[in-house]
Amino acid sequence: MPLYYKILGQGKNLVLLHGWGFSSAIMQPLAEKLAKYYCVTLIDLPGFGQSQSIEPYTLDNLAENIHSLIPQNSTLIGWSFGGLIALKLTMLYPQKVNSIIALASTPCFFAHNHWPGISLPLLTTFEEKLLQNAQDLLQYFALLQTQGENNPLKAHRFVKNQLLQEKAPALNALTGGLMILKNTDLRALLLTIQCPMQFIFAANDKIVPIETSRQLAKRVPSAEIQIIANAAHLFFLFHSDKTIAHIINFIENTKYP
Repeated sequence: MPLYYKILGQGKNLVLLHGWGFSSAIMQPLAEKLAKYYCVTLIDLPGFGQSQSIEPYTLDNLAENIHSLIPQNSTLIGWSFGGLIALKLTMLYPQKVNSIIALASTPCFFAHNHWPGISLPLLTTFEEKLLQNAQDLLQYFALLQTQGENNPLKAHRFVKNQLLQEKAPALNALTGGLMILKNTDLRALLLTIQCPMQFIFAANDKIVPIETSRQLAKRVPSAEIQIIANAAHLFFLFHSDKTIAHIINFIENTKYP
């Protein structure tokens, strides 16, 4: 099933994968800045923005539907849920991927067995709110993502307005995506990835706790870990200069196999 995408700029190939609840429009400002240096492919994930949804809504099926849009020798830049998809794409189609950059993302989003993540009560709240009113859930999620910013009210207004401008996501994309976040654990498979990886975290993230950075550093010592201070889950919007500096430094200074 064809997905909506756009290509900006010229140069090395970058592919941006957005998070749960949003379309690629949330990453448009970052894409435009990166397009000054690179060729950037911006994709609406199935069921979000202008892309039709898919069935079944599983991580493997998402990767299967997206991979044809990935140019050879790409760096995948995945934010949050998009980072999980970037990891799965690399596991299934390693020949296409030069490197991975994960923004506020983790191989396992749910907290268990001393692994930091989203608590079970919060995930249950998400499920309950989704059944009651999807738009209310998205607004609640937007609030969580901006808590921890220097000016959280201003940040929340920006994200809230962004949501109001977007086409409502397909319900099965919201429910299926939430199940993926709740049930997926790629930590063991992470060790099978051979390409260079960079993980950028926000110090005040309420969705992906900063402790995740320390756990990842132990599990994958070869991965580059960066932390942006005084920032929350959407740091690439409100701390774009620091984010872009980390991305460019990683891409230009990494030695590829």
